[in-house]
Amino acid sequence: MKHIDELRVFLANNEIDVLAINETRLDATISDYEVHIHGYEIVRRDRRLNGRLGGGVCIYIRNSINFSIGHDLSIDQLENLCTSIKKHK
Repeated sequence: MKHIDELRVFLANNEIDVLAINETRLDATISDYEVHIHGYEIVRRDRRLNGRLGGGVCIYIRNSINFSIGHDLSIDQLENLCTSIKKHK
C-alpha cells in the first residue's frame, strides 16, 4: 500500500501491458478498489494467514488484454498466480 501512488505514476508513464509483483503484503483488509490502477485489472493472491508477515503476489493486466486465470495451475502451498493471455488470432 505504501507504494501504490508510485506504481500508479509508473504505469501511467510507461507502456507496460502486464506487471507481476511479489511480496505485495496485501490481505483481506485491503480491497481491490484501494489498489486499483486506471486502465488495469488486478489479479491477486494474498498470503493465507499462517502467522507470517508479508507475502502475496499480484498481476496488473492492461484492460485491453483478454486473459483468463489458470486456477488449475495454482498450488495451495505456493503463493503463485497463473494467467493465460488470449491473442486475437
